[in-house]
Amino acid sequence: MNENVLRQIIRQELKTLAEVKMIKTREGERVEYASEQHIAELERDLAELIAMRNSRKPITRERYVLSQAVKHVRTTLRRAKRSSAVGQQLRDAAKNDLLTDGES
Repeated sequence: MNENVLRQIIRQELKTLAEVKMIKTREGERVEYASEQHIAELERDLAELIAMRNSRKPITRERYVLSQAVKHVRTTLRRAKRSSAVGQQLRDAAKNDLLTDGES
């Protein structure tokens, strides 16, 4: 396969990945997965869940359920931050023309 064709396929796939990873916020906005807005929303959600959990008495079903939700949001936040770092590396590589050799 021609190198230019491969580069074109890579560019198209990167665009497709960016379009697919959209998240709907509580306000109804659509933001990119692992964007600053998405991570900020996850951090707000986590803070609210922790406050709700801490307001419940220990050894209750409600507190257990909230603890599981906190665990889930923490995992989601960690994954989003990791994905954001990888996405930033890809954007830097594209900016430095490592993937496209300056072609558009």
